[in-house]
Amino acid sequence: GAQPTGTVHDISKKAGVFMELSIN
Repeated sequence: GAQPTGTVHDISKKAGVFMELSIN
């Protein structure tokens, strides 16, 4: 999203998925 809060949430969500894929 263009909003800062949306960007942070989006990054956090993507980071969580990335970490799960890395662990698995």
